[in-house]
Amino acid sequence: MKNHKSGKVEVNDIKIYYEIHGEGEPLLLIEGLGYSSWMWFSQIPAFSREYKVIVFDNRGVGNTDKPDSEYTIETMADDAAGLLKALGLDSAHVLGVSMGGFIAQELALKYPDMVRSLVLVSTSFGGVGSMPRGSNLWNTFIKLWGLMPDVLEFSN
Repeated sequence: MKNHKSGKVEVNDIKIYYEIHGEGEPLLLIEGLGYSSWMWFSQIPAFSREYKVIVFDNRGVGNTDKPDSEYTIETMADDAAGLLKALGLDSAHVLGVSMGGFIAQELALKYPDMVRSLVLVSTSFGGVGSMPRGSNLWNTFIKLWGLMPDVLEFSN
């Protein structure tokens, strides 16, 4: 694939693995709970025809550091913002899937100037009528995927 770059950058005291594919306006793809950047393998070829696609591994996943500390949506949004800054990008279009949608929403709320547009896929806004993020549903997912429940925290 042309115009491909990958590496690690230090953000918020961890090293985040990232890949960049294509040229154009930046598009940051944020994956969900337990999934790494390889999950975007089907979307990267299509998106990179028009965009500079940035994929990365959230903290605790794939090739990104796995610190023994609390993981929150806010921290992961800070990581995404820090990644963009470390890559020299002031803003990007942002697409988040599943838990990545929660991260994307927090990124848009906390760093509105960094988000050119927001696309949310298979996620929730976390409002009235949604499944509470601290519910048994999340605990079941955590057990199924073998993650340590004391490492993840989903604040309301």
